[in-house]
Amino acid sequence: MKAGPVPERGFHVVPTDTNMRWVLARAFVTDGGLEGAVAGVKAGMKVYLLSEAADPPEETFVKLSGKPMNTIHANDVTFYEELSAVVQNEPADVLPTELTGLLASIGIKKDQPFAPDQRWKNILADAAAVGNATARAISFRPRNRDKAYFYPVREWYSGFSGGSHEFMDNGELVLDDRTMFHYFATGVTPAMAAPGRYGFGLCVHRA
Repeated sequence: MKAGPVPERGFHVVPTDTNMRWVLARAFVTDGGLEGAVAGVKAGMKVYLLSEAADPPEETFVKLSGKPMNTIHANDVTFYEELSAVVQNEPADVLPTELTGLLASIGIKKDQPFAPDQRWKNILADAAAVGNATARAISFRPRNRDKAYFYPVREWYSGFSGGSHEFMDNGELVLDDRTMFHYFATGVTPAMAAPGRYGFGLCVHRA
């Protein structure tokens, strides 16, 4: 990011506390069909540095349709290496202090190498296996049948059993709901749990 004043006009400014940011968008297929939706994205989406605003470079689009892509985090001990990479890449105070403390307790600290000895690796491997099994069990058979399932005797259930993208219910952070959603989904937005034209429902069927 270029240091300097934030432009007052011509830009929608979205402050961020992190060094890495995803921008998720969806193109709606209307009368122009799929080709029209793709053309609209290519014509309207521009991503460039603020310093390049006077002469933006040509945009590059990568077509991933039909390409294999794995968005699932590691389910073994290397998961902790992924966590360490995030901690090293981001500012030290970007995570809640309690979470930062938990990561530090297993050796994941900002500006320090994550180098567990064999004993620690064995412990973390067991923890990853238990965590993975727990998340799978919660995701494949939610326990909150009154709120998660659409029908009493069928197996269709919602990824937002409480109807909240923040997974809140009367002041409670519902940990099972949050674990279930983030185990099988890459990102979350308010629109995913909102009714109406620009929202969509997420439901899962367990055979």
